[in-house]
Amino acid sequence: MVKLPDTEIINDIISREWEMFQQTTNAGGRASCQDDYDTFYGMRFGQFVSWSQDVLESYLNDLKAAEQAGRNLIAEKYLNMMEHTYPEEYELQKAALHELSAEHRALADTICEEMISMTIPLREEFPRVCNSGRPLRSSEDLLWGPSVETYQRGELYTYSYETLTALKKHIDTLRSQGLSLARLILENSVRHYGYESLEKAEKAIGRASE
Repeated sequence: MVKLPDTEIINDIISREWEMFQQTTNAGGRASCQDDYDTFYGMRFGQFVSWSQDVLESYLNDLKAAEQAGRNLIAEKYLNMMEHTYPEEYELQKAALHELSAEHRALADTICEEMISMTIPLREEFPRVCNSGRPLRSSEDLLWGPSVETYQRGELYTYSYETLTALKKHIDTLRSQGLSLARLILENSVRHYGYESLEKAEKAIGRASE
């Protein structure tokens, strides 16, 4: 049984992220998702409730430090993603990013690969639940949207080394218990939207599409 973290810290994190998201600019103007707090909250809650308290506390410290330094981690996440989706624009703007050491990048890349490996069987078992329209790999990036890999890596690059270390430890602990972080996130996400399980969510989505 996985112990659920404190929801107070989760709500604090989501509130700070939402504020950063509101300040994130887009070349095409304000995105519609920036006015959809409920969906934003649901997606982020499903992820954060699957983390350990240690990871949450470390990431909250990242957000607080970023605020004090005038950094916007959400904007940086999207800029990181542009390395694959809009490489020419990325080259023009990458100087604005916080520089990462080779060790920092390597740890983020390792976690990214582990999360992708966990996601593959989920997409096969629950194709309707996982059908977000995103391809899996960065090699399949589309101009209208990044792949799961590109999105994942873009976010991981905004985490501090301490947060990445705590997250890797959490993933390893779950694995030792026969659990998958990617599956927990998906399970908690569908529960947030009223489904008792991934199996029931898959069936319900299937019926709705008939």
